[in-house]
Amino acid sequence: MPHRGHREPPPKQQDRRDEDGVRADAATRMPAPTCFASGLPPSCLHGKPSSAASSSFSSGAATRRSIVPSSRRATVRCWASSYVDSGSGSGGGRGNGDGFSSGGGRRGEGDGSHDGNGDQGGSTDESVIAAMLKSHGMTAADLPLDMAEAMQRGILTTELLSVYLKNVGGLMGWFVRNVKPYRDRLLCDNEFLFKLMVQEVIGNGTQLAGEIVMRGKEIYEELEYVFSDLVIGTVVEAAFVWILTPCIPFPAMAKTSSSAVTQYLRNLPANMFEPSSALRKFSASQRLASLFYVGAQYFAVGVVCGVIGTWITYALITARKALDKSYVQHRPLPAVIPNSVGWGAFMGLSSNTRFQAVEGLERIAARALQNRSEAFLRFVILFLRFGNNYYGGIQFVQFFRFLGLQGTATSEATH
Repeated sequence: MPHRGHREPPPKQQDRRDEDGVRADAATRMPAPTCFASGLPPSCLHGKPSSAASSSFSSGAATRRSIVPSSRRATVRCWASSYVDSGSGSGGGRGNGDGFSSGGGRRGEGDGSHDGNGDQGGSTDESVIAAMLKSHGMTAADLPLDMAEAMQRGILTTELLSVYLKNVGGLMGWFVRNVKPYRDRLLCDNEFLFKLMVQEVIGNGTQLAGEIVMRGKEIYEELEYVFSDLVIGTVVEAAFVWILTPCIPFPAMAKTSSSAVTQYLRNLPANMFEPSSALRKFSASQRLASLFYVGAQYFAVGVVCGVIGTWITYALITARKALDKSYVQHRPLPAVIPNSVGWGAFMGLSSNTRFQAVEGLERIAARALQNRSEAFLRFVILFLRFGNNYYGGIQFVQFFRFLGLQGTATSEATH
């Protein structure tokens, strides 16, 4: 019998462990207040405890299981909510400070992505997500690999899943299911496909109108030039939108960069006006670096497309001469290198700054409208991009005249 005053030591509590064998005490789990101390929105606390993040979701369907420490899952959960809760659909970055890097993607942010204003993060609750999938006759096994794993890790929100389910059908459904870069940009920016279509129609439409006006009656004699211009124009117009659109890389499928330079470039914003998120802040130097980096990409696209377009013209004219002995060439062939470098320089200097400004203005319009009128937002996008192409066409002629390439570029004044 213990003597008076003696106290029995409290029984040792057995360490609680979650399903992955990781200690689930306060020393290893991220406490909820940490999210608020980091400046994250309260939505980072949505959903069930992170220990449930690795459970299976499909109704009898085998899903992929990933082993993630509870502390990591808590961090990722807060990160996942932050990119959809902070300003204009701001999203997860190419390196999020938690051991993940995107493997080539950009931070997810769009002009009012998801709900038009980017303020709703949605829920990561597995039962809600499973119910959404079931309502569409799907399970987790029907999702792309990275989305299924993101769902298991608790970083796939109902908001992102809703955008995916909305676009997975129809004519573009195959691209949504199988072309990850396209899908990630669409998840980030609901208006991505609309912007892409508008840019193609306006860009190639104004180009074709310019071809008709400049060539006049000789257009039938110079169809080779018209065809090559339209082919290359289609690629260039897509590049204008594609490069500047951020995308959402799911860190579950991310690869670690082996190059410090590559990692630095991945951490740059997709364009100068991409907003920072709660866990990812862009400095002024990064935004300035983004301007030059995008300019370099535009320059490369312009040079490559210029070379390919000139070669297409050469090949078509050669084939026509072989098939039609009476064909007379009325226009001198453009010089490959000067013409291509001129295209690249124009895209890197003029197109880069103009399209960056368009992205910024579209983002301002999306924030001002706050999802009140999607039709009016699309009108703004249409108006800005038409005005941009019109002014770009004028600059193109002036730029090529300055370089002394007007003789080979008169009919190509479109960007």
